Formats: sequence, structure tokens, C-alpha cells
Amino acid sequence: RVFRGPKTRAFGTAAKKITDSQDDSQTEPCTVIQLQMQNPTRQPLETCPSCGCPDLFIRKDFPQKIGLLIVVTAALVFLILASNPHTFYLGAWVLVAAAVVDALLYCFVPKITICYRCRAEFRDVPLHPRHGGFELSVGEKYRQ
Repeated sequence: RVFRGPKTRAFGTAAKKITDSQDDSQTEPCTVIQLQMQNPTRQPLETCPSCGCPDLFIRKDFPQKIGLLIVVTAALVFLILASNPHTFYLGAWVLVAAAVVDALLYCFVPKITICYRCRAEFRDVPLHPRHGGFELSVGEKYRQ
């Protein structure tokens, strides 16, 4: 199991610290810790193994900046093509193509569990049915 976050700590039976300088989604250096847990039954997380916080949420494992870049690019291309009446239909097809790409990404990108307090990301962990999407009220409680 791998989790990452700027404040993660090693624990468990075996832990190996690795510096992850390839991650461009965070401005601070990120520590990746690979864990072999004592419980190999793959139980959903009740609390964060890093900080013990009981509040976790689920989101898609896709960089939000890339998603925004796709939408903004499609909108700009549409506006450029829509300014000419002869190429308006091409602009509409660009929007349709962006919607298809978005739908494919939504279907094939896996979900991850994230801690509200330390922002540790947990991949390859079963999703807990109690955890939902990000809630602003809970996020404000842990905002630093």
C-alpha cells in the first residue's frame, strides 16, 4: 500500500522512505512511504494511518490542473472557431470531443482515499462506504 502526503510518517512492520520529486501537483516536496501492513486482508480505512484522523474523503486520482486545462483549451478553441460562421460546426465538434474525453476519463480513472488533516493519499485501498466526496465544512475544520 502506498500513501503520500507532505506530513506522512513511517509505521508498520516494514517502511521505506522515498523522496518523490516527480510529483508536480504539489509545491512542497512529497514523501512517499511504502508499507506492508500486518493485516493483509485489505480492509477499508477507518482512520488515517499517518495522523489518526477519522475524517477521510474520496476523489478521482486525476490531477485537477490537467482537467481544467482540457476544459479551458476546448472553450478557447470553440470561441475561435465559433467566431467564423463557416467553422462554427467544427467548434461544436471540439466541445463534443472534450465531453467524450471527460466521460472516458471519468470511467477509467480510479478513486483514491484522502485524509482531510494531513492530505495523505491512499491508493490500492478498498473504498469505505461511509466516506464520500470532499465536504467544505469538514475541510474548513482541518484547514491550516
